Amino acid sequence: MKFSIIVPVYNVEKYIALCLESILEQSYDNFEVIVVNDGSPDGSQKIIDKFVKKDDRIKSFVKKNGGLSDARNYGVEKANGDYILFVDSDDTINRDLLLELNNVANKDIDIIRYQMVKINKDNSYCDKCESFTKISGEEAFIRLTKTSLFVTACSSAYRLDYWNSNKFQYAIGRYHEDFGLTPLVYIKAKYVSCIDYEGYNYYFRENSIMSNNDINKLIKKNEDCLYHYQYLMNGIKDINISNRGIKYYKSFISNAMINRCDILDGKILKEYIKELKNEKVGSNLLDDTFSRKLKKLVFNLCPNFYVKHYVKK
Repeated sequence: MKFSIIVPVYNVEKYIALCLESILEQSYDNFEVIVVNDGSPDGSQKIIDKFVKKDDRIKSFVKKNGGLSDARNYGVEKANGDYILFVDSDDTINRDLLLELNNVANKDIDIIRYQMVKINKDNSYCDKCESFTKISGEEAFIRLTKTSLFVTACSSAYRLDYWNSNKFQYAIGRYHEDFGLTPLVYIKAKYVSCIDYEGYNYYFRENSIMSNNDINKLIKKNEDCLYHYQYLMNGIKDINISNRGIKYYKSFISNAMINRCDILDGKILKEYIKELKNEKVGSNLLDDTFSRKLKKLVFNLCPNFYVKHYVKK
């Protein structure tokens, strides 16, 4: 199998060399690296050019700035491997990742999940999920939503034919683009496997897009999450899965929307809860146990009380 590794680049001159080095050190060598410079104004391209001269498997593309989603979509268009992987340019992958993926990859497996290690300045931990072999996308979705990094695009290898046949694209100009697509990609998959290999190192950096929560960006992120919610709910309408799968899918997305309240306060929180009520998000929560029935009832009757006692606890 050939793997296409898509690396979007923007203002990462401090990290891009380490990222590309980790890819070139792979023990499995049938791969291409598609580096998409998304109009980066720093010195990243000079570093990329040095790697291109060193290894012809690295293909460099420079485009006008359009954001992470646009860069990823662009990279997919240039890919010609059997599977695609997304690697953020300030992260790294471990030496045997592609080898381990190749051991289980075949034309029937639409997605292969691997283990992710989350690293910050103080410590690191593996966002562990149970390994499994060739189960339905519906069942994989239910199992994997228990992990905190489930929606992260960089957690999996995706069969390119599957991706293209479904015309998957990340929403351009939106925050939380992974949340806006990954659930749909998984639930639509025919078969998914998950390997036990810790293949990806995810570095949490304080100045990253996801960690910057000034007021204007919080408002924009709220709007984008609501956009993704509507898209994901519409995307499930014509999928042939069980009622159980639909319920888990809708509940996961709804819970993700509600749990966002944890980082909101004041007027922003009040307006966001109002939008959740307008979308009737609470109606999608699971109620298959007494505890879940109670929580669903509380949210639908008094979302502010729910947020205070269940989310901001």
